[in-house]
Amino acid sequence: MVSFAVVLLGGLVMTGCKKGDTGATGATGATGATGATGPAGTDSVQYSTWAALAMDSSTTYQDWEQTITASAITQSILDNGVVLTYLNDGQGDIVNADGYMSVVFSLNTISLFSQVNWTGYNFRYVVIPGAIATSSSSSTQTINGYTVDQLKKMSYANVSKLFAIPGTGAGKQKITTN
Repeated sequence: MVSFAVVLLGGLVMTGCKKGDTGATGATGATGATGATGPAGTDSVQYSTWAALAMDSSTTYQDWEQTITASAITQSILDNGVVLTYLNDGQGDIVNADGYMSVVFSLNTISLFSQVNWTGYNFRYVVIPGAIATSSSSSTQTINGYTVDQLKKMSYANVSKLFAIPGTGAGKQKITTN
């Protein structure tokens, strides 16, 4: 009987309570410390060094071929990114390589096929991640205000200026998206 009275008394106390009005908003707390800089994200353009081609005569086709190891070409790049390729004759003329040869991309690899032996010409590739794209269509996806199709047709001079790519060396440059 005592336990029933305690439960009854507790129930009356609980039902007799009412939530009060909301109090005033407290003062804003101090700003926290700035966190450490994180690792480079997927919004970086990667570019190779200029490397002299050493093409081999194809045993399968009447062509010349070369395979280049390119660790920057990941599955994500193959699925959503853009890879631009260039030939440099060493005399100041730089052209889009895909206009002069067949360029095939696969995981960590660039395969070049041509009816012309480009041995001695310098080759460079530029990898632009797909995570920076605003859509999946190459005609509407924009990078620094340009579509993928426009970038593929752009001269090396304009691409290197757009992404601040130096004339020599390999590396990464941060980019903006539109």
